[in-house]
Amino acid sequence: MVGPIYVDVHDELQCALQSYVRFKSKAEYEMYTLPSTTAVTIVDNVDACERAIEDLLKVHTEILGIDTEWSDRSCNVALLQLATPLGGCVLIRMPRLQHIPTGLQKLFLNEQIVKFGVGISQDLLLLEKQFGLQSCSFVDLRSLAARHDLCEPTVGLASICKHVLHCELDKSPHLRQSAWNADLTAQQITYAACDAYVSVDIVMALHKECATSGQSILTWCGDLLNHTPKAGRKKDVCQSQARTDRLSRRCPVAKVPVRTKDLYSGCRLMSPDGIHLANVSIGKAEWYISKGLGSAQPPSTPDEPLTVRLKFRPNGIGHSGDAYYLQDMHNRCVGCGATQQTIRYSVIPPVFRSQMPRRFKEHSSHDIVLLCPVCFTIAVDAAQLRRQKLFNRGWALQFRGTEI
Repeated sequence: MVGPIYVDVHDELQCALQSYVRFKSKAEYEMYTLPSTTAVTIVDNVDACERAIEDLLKVHTEILGIDTEWSDRSCNVALLQLATPLGGCVLIRMPRLQHIPTGLQKLFLNEQIVKFGVGISQDLLLLEKQFGLQSCSFVDLRSLAARHDLCEPTVGLASICKHVLHCELDKSPHLRQSAWNADLTAQQITYAACDAYVSVDIVMALHKECATSGQSILTWCGDLLNHTPKAGRKKDVCQSQARTDRLSRRCPVAKVPVRTKDLYSGCRLMSPDGIHLANVSIGKAEWYISKGLGSAQPPSTPDEPLTVRLKFRPNGIGHSGDAYYLQDMHNRCVGCGATQQTIRYSVIPPVFRSQMPRRFKEHSSHDIVLLCPVCFTIAVDAAQLRRQKLFNRGWALQFRGTEI
């Protein structure tokens, strides 16, 4: 039985890699463009802003795409970009407004309209600090894409656009770092509008693919509301880019969020007759107890983890008999054994995993390990090299008509 199973799994992984190669080669990606019917309005005074917001909301919407452009490296907001699915785009030159328009403030405080963007909590914080514009009900696209295993929560808007829309988003440095407080060029206007509207397109595509039928935007992403991905949190959002660059050059290890809680709780879930079914998190164990579905068993030693014996007979046997899944999992780096500042690491990059058959994405086939920052950096560099080699090999063999 080992041979056929191995061949079957190998073939499925092979097909997944070929699918990824085809996906990557389609394009070198078409450039993302605004829908032809999208109107773009630029406003620089309160009255014009009020009218533009009214036009933006003429058609009911649950989605508002948001982005900002800064005038300098001190994070001074020069332009606020807003977009809705059918209302078009509004580009607001914030420093030129005499005060915050009432319509704009109502829009940002409307709990039924979810605001989407990458690094959106930082943008909203800057808008509140600099202009007094308060907000609520926002979702960071990184969290949304990561929840559906499309990318890591550390990527930018352009990467999410590639994974979800299969398009290249223009992030040319000469536009991104251009003078946003001066008169806007046609290129700047297009760039700014795309940055806001692409969030709308990403959300609509993900909702269509991942949400259940009839599920509203607010219900679908309610668990992510007002949550900032750890990768996006900063002690000071207005720190200069130059200082950030200097720090990154001096520090050789990856700058990624370390865990503040243990990944493995090691709580044991037992059947009524004492069969070890699975190891579960402390939260799941406490849930069984709180619902009256299980009872805590007294530990035999002080160091023994919580054990919950179920009060009902489950339909299956869980991982009973599987030594791998029932072993004690330790919260330490699998590379060097360090127990502090561990980071969750995916052995198979999400971009590959997203192309694999469903059974490889199930919890029983997870590939998460813990690494310290130093080992994490080594693993990321090695994975990137391996990914490129696989891609190059798959590309070459595919066009020679040979299987990978």
